[in-house]
Amino acid sequence: MTKSTSRRGWGWLRLHGDWILFLATAVGVAAWAVWFWQQPPAERRLSIVLDETSPALELTLSELAQHNVRMEGRCAALLSEVKALRGVRPDTPEAKRLDELVRRVGHGSFVEEHLRTWVLRNQESPLDAYHGKLVQLGAQVDEAKCHRHVESLLQALKAATTDPTDIEGFYTNLWSHEMIIRKDGDQYTVTVSGGYWPSYNASWLDFSARPRAGVMSAHYLDPGLSDTEYVDCTVKFDRGLAVVTAEGPWRTVCVSGAYVKIASLKPYQSEVAGSPALGAAGSSMDSWLARKELVEKGLVWTSQGRTALCPYPEETIETCEKFLGTYRKPEGR
Repeated sequence: MTKSTSRRGWGWLRLHGDWILFLATAVGVAAWAVWFWQQPPAERRLSIVLDETSPALELTLSELAQHNVRMEGRCAALLSEVKALRGVRPDTPEAKRLDELVRRVGHGSFVEEHLRTWVLRNQESPLDAYHGKLVQLGAQVDEAKCHRHVESLLQALKAATTDPTDIEGFYTNLWSHEMIIRKDGDQYTVTVSGGYWPSYNASWLDFSARPRAGVMSAHYLDPGLSDTEYVDCTVKFDRGLAVVTAEGPWRTVCVSGAYVKIASLKPYQSEVAGSPALGAAGSSMDSWLARKELVEKGLVWTSQGRTALCPYPEETIETCEKFLGTYRKPEGR
């Protein structure tokens, strides 16, 4: 190539270079646009809080379905392991009690019942497409929460069976009630409360007693219930499980059931001294904040099990509405 030819080539590039760069950029942008529009749309994600001390899970619908299948298998394996560790034989009263406890913990939040009762005011007619979608989606969200409740129950039982702890601590039925047992001199103070949701059977116990052969019993008057009718209750302890039997005025019987110890109390009592609201019981904001502080700062967890109450329908519905893009923040919140 001669010098003159080379000079003519560079001259041509200088003259047309901007157009060449423009065309190359346009081709690149077009290629990127074709690639971009061929990508599948990003799936929406549900934000689900499974217990009070854990961050939310961000899952697509397909990931949620996979999560529920995986957790169902995990819970079945944990239940078998717990029964083996506790020496529970099939078809015995203890086996049935454990199965019933798992079944009770596995309840959902009754989204359809809530919608029919408080939103649609109609118990008979078929649901429209939108509310049917909420019910269907809510069932999947509740299933994830229920699996976490069952997992917590079994994790706590496994820990208590292999490494038994003192009876003092924080207990829950992972449904509607919670219980605090504190050592007070040569006695133990037992406080149980909860029950506003989902049964609306607010009920409680508050007494002190000495355990005898793993059992505490009490017979006392509760002025908050009656000045004439006595409360009779028994708490039987068995390696992390506390089986409560109670009778008395009003709804005392609703306290009865099996509770699992999920945490010990820290040595200081400042958080407990605030009279925290336990379970789902209606209480003052100060009591709810005291409970929140107790869960966050006043407990020493004995396993990966955590406290959680029955899924609340409005919370489940809010999760589903945010996923569907139809959520509207209520006035005053």
